[in-house]
Amino acid sequence: MATTLDLTILSLAQQDGQEQAELPGLYAVMPPKHPARGREADSLVIYLGMAGNLPLSAEQYQQLLPLMAQKYYKTAGSVTAALRTLAEGVNAYLLDRNLRSSSSGKQGIGLLTLAVLRGEAVYLAQCGPVHAFAITVQETQQHHDPQTSGQGLGVSRTTPIRFLQPHLGAGDFLVLAAQAAAGWTESTLRHPARQGMEGVRRQMIEYAAGQNVQAVVAQVQPGSGQIRLLRRKAQADMARSLPAAESAAAPIALPAALSAQPAPMPVAASVPEVEEPAAKEPAAREPEAAPQPIPIRSLSAAPPPKAEPARPPAPTKPRRSMRQVLAPFLAVLGSMGKAIAKALGALGSGLGRLLRNVLPDESVLRLPPSLMIFLAVAVPLILTAAGAAVYVQRGRTQQAQEYYTLALEKAQASTALTEPADQRAAWSEALTLLDKADAFAVTSESQGLRAQLQDALDQIDWVERLDFQPAIVGGLSGSLQISRIVATETDLYLLNAAEGNVLHAILTNRGFELDTAFICGPILGPTIVGPLVDIEALPAGQVQNATLLGMDAAGNLLYCTPGGKQPLTAPMAPPSMNFGQPRAFTINLGNLYILDPDTNAVWIYENLNTAQPPRFFFGDTVPPLQDVFDLAVYNGDLFLLHTDGHITKCTYSSMAESPTRCEEPYPFTDPRPGRQSGAIIPDALFSQIYFWPSPGPSLYLLDPSNQAVYFSSVQLNLQRQYRPLQALGMGQASAFAVSPTRLVFLAVNGQVYYAALP
Repeated sequence: MATTLDLTILSLAQQDGQEQAELPGLYAVMPPKHPARGREADSLVIYLGMAGNLPLSAEQYQQLLPLMAQKYYKTAGSVTAALRTLAEGVNAYLLDRNLRSSSSGKQGIGLLTLAVLRGEAVYLAQCGPVHAFAITVQETQQHHDPQTSGQGLGVSRTTPIRFLQPHLGAGDFLVLAAQAAAGWTESTLRHPARQGMEGVRRQMIEYAAGQNVQAVVAQVQPGSGQIRLLRRKAQADMARSLPAAESAAAPIALPAALSAQPAPMPVAASVPEVEEPAAKEPAAREPEAAPQPIPIRSLSAAPPPKAEPARPPAPTKPRRSMRQVLAPFLAVLGSMGKAIAKALGALGSGLGRLLRNVLPDESVLRLPPSLMIFLAVAVPLILTAAGAAVYVQRGRTQQAQEYYTLALEKAQASTALTEPADQRAAWSEALTLLDKADAFAVTSESQGLRAQLQDALDQIDWVERLDFQPAIVGGLSGSLQISRIVATETDLYLLNAAEGNVLHAILTNRGFELDTAFICGPILGPTIVGPLVDIEALPAGQVQNATLLGMDAAGNLLYCTPGGKQPLTAPMAPPSMNFGQPRAFTINLGNLYILDPDTNAVWIYENLNTAQPPRFFFGDTVPPLQDVFDLAVYNGDLFLLHTDGHITKCTYSSMAESPTRCEEPYPFTDPRPGRQSGAIIPDALFSQIYFWPSPGPSLYLLDPSNQAVYFSSVQLNLQRQYRPLQALGMGQASAFAVSPTRLVFLAVNGQVYYAALP
């Protein structure tokens, strides 16, 4: 039976030789009540440090980290997919912040470490040149690789991320640091045996040699999947040195609920070091209540108040009644009331005289005095409000005109520019100014200028606008999380990542209509199949004429057939090293290719024969696959898409004389004016890759942020990109597909749209 572990956390923050009560950027939380599928057993620790001259304030940490934790728990699928979503959210926030501060020369770079405790496993993600030390009885391993984890977050649209799974057992330690002290090495940080977390803390302070340090120390212990923080005790209560778990007050169990409101900064409290043991144990203190709804907070126990000597009673004064106290105020209020009544009466009389001169029938004015007073007050207020509204509207119109004028001047100035890159920058800046103008008022002039600028940008960026229309008759539920689309000539299959099941739609004369009888999802059968992570159309004549193949994260297959038929399950014969957590697959020329980043492998099942163990795709040299999340195959060429948008190309060979070789990275050729070829396309971050043989062998790539599909040759020569005429809602595209009839499909916010390719 698998062991379940707890994580006990102690923070270390030392500035100028003084220990600080708080560690900025530390946040830990347990799963909420209704997380996404796959997140139910995940306990999360976020540690975000900052470099540069634009740090985050306590309030900004307070707002950002809980929202990022929510992102994690709302993302279904594998741990790495959810961690990637969280890291991308932090990167987007910091990048936007840096862009807004670029004129001042300030920049803040995020140094992010994420840790997830699930059962007996600890998963790590590193963004930036951060450090992690896994300390066991046998050895200490330092995890620090800036080449893989990048320079940090907030400097690029790409999100560099490195995934790790250190092997930790009960009693082992994990140290996380955004910037490690020079003296912290694998030889200096050792397992402290029975000294507990206090022993690790002492080593870190000793080998920091007086430097300012910030770090997180965590100990893995047997338990039930909880994360606990050690609280600080008052110095007077600590009579002798004890292991950290004893010298601190009882650990605080984190609450299960994740508050949606901005919360106070959660930090860990360090345990004071006490050198001299006392002869007697102090009396037990009552534990303080854990703060709500914050998962972690540093607490200090205050010493009991000292007793003060008794003082003689003060001489008493004669007490006055409440009426006597309030009498002066009541007199003033009475005078004010009389004055107000007199003024309102005068206003009412004046209003009456005015109306008698205007209205033909005197009987209209036979109104009660109270109503006349109300009209006397209300009419000026209404006139004032109307005037204010006119004033505000004039102000908004003036603001819109000013921004429109600036945009027009920028667009006109671009005609004198000769370099395509300069022209593009000017047009983009003009569009930004138009966005500001339209925020106040949209005019026909601003719409016309916008159309001209967008057309100019489309031409230089090789953008072709397509008229996307809703694909599914009646639409879909907004709760769907469509992660994959498979399109045939007459059928549409949609993988719903929220439940791990597949929806089927059939082409009719009205459009694509849902097949409510279709069954394809998690099933208890001879082989248990969990939530599906990928789907692919099957060639004709496969298992009982199934049309769709699905795969779960354990490598189990599901064969699905329309018409209300029950799907068939089948395990894949595992490779010699077993599967890790397969992420994606594809079928080419009848062969099945399985992407398994956890084991750094791509496996081939020839002729879809999954009853026999697969063949390893690579030879002696294997590229790093930990950040690969999609693949495509054309004949013997394998294309691997990485999280930062670059591609690795490997050409298979079964001959020992000419082994499989890889080109890493495989560069894009970008012939657009003002562009440079290279490993990535700077203003596009791809999430899916798809091979299609028409027109000619081609690769299609999804750029979700821009709702764009890029089209290139298999040599990665960029041909063009396709975008909607109008944005399909405010969200990102989550999936796409190209059908044999040359229809392109996009999923945005749980809805599916389609357009014809030229």
